[in-house]
Amino acid sequence: MFLNVITCEKELADIPFDKVEEEDLPLFQCVNWQEREFHTDYFFRNGNVEFNDLSSYSISEDDLLYKEILTSEFVPNEIEGVMEAKEISGGIERQDTTGEIYFQDVIMGKKHDYFIQFKASYCLGDLKSLSLHEWEKSDNSMRKKTQGLIKEEVLRIQEKQRRVDNSTCYKIYACILLFFAAIVKLKIRACEWILVKIQKWLDR
Repeated sequence: MFLNVITCEKELADIPFDKVEEEDLPLFQCVNWQEREFHTDYFFRNGNVEFNDLSSYSISEDDLLYKEILTSEFVPNEIEGVMEAKEISGGIERQDTTGEIYFQDVIMGKKHDYFIQFKASYCLGDLKSLSLHEWEKSDNSMRKKTQGLIKEEVLRIQEKQRRVDNSTCYKIYACILLFFAAIVKLKIRACEWILVKIQKWLDR
C-alpha cells in the first residue's frame, strides 16, 4: 500500500475532544491541524502513479486541491562511487479531482492512541464537503511494547558493533588486510612500470 502526504489548510471541525483522555488533551491542544501532515492512498488507487512518485497534496483555504510534484531517481555519487536517490521537483499544479478523498493520521498519547480520519468530497475540483469520517481510541500498550523491543534490539546491535570495532582482534585483522592490500597495489604498479618499459622498447 502506497501513501501520499496531504495537508488541509482549512479548519478541521468535529474533532471529538470530549472522547480524549484528560491526560492526552494537552497533546491535542498543541496540534496545528492546518499544518499537520495526513496520509491518503486515494491517488495511488485512482491514478496512474509511478513507484517513484513522492508528490504531496494540499487542500487550500479556498477549497482547491493542489499537487506539489516530486519524484526521485537514482544517480551516481561521484565521490562515494554508489547510486543514491535524488529528489526532483516539478512544480505545483491544481487538481480537477472527482471523488472522495480519505486522509488519516494517528495521534499517540500516553495510554491511548487515537486514529482520526477525514473525508473530502470533490467534484471536478470543487470541494463539496469536508467532515470527520472515523475516530477510534485504542489501548497502546502493545504498540509501546513493540517499540521497546525494537529499541532494545537496535541498542544491542549497536553495542555489538562497538565491541567489534574496539576489539584488538578486529584491529589486527584490519591491519593485515591493509598490509596485503598495499602489497597488491605495489605489485600492480610494478607491472605497469614493466609494461611501459616494454612498450617503449617495442616502439624504438
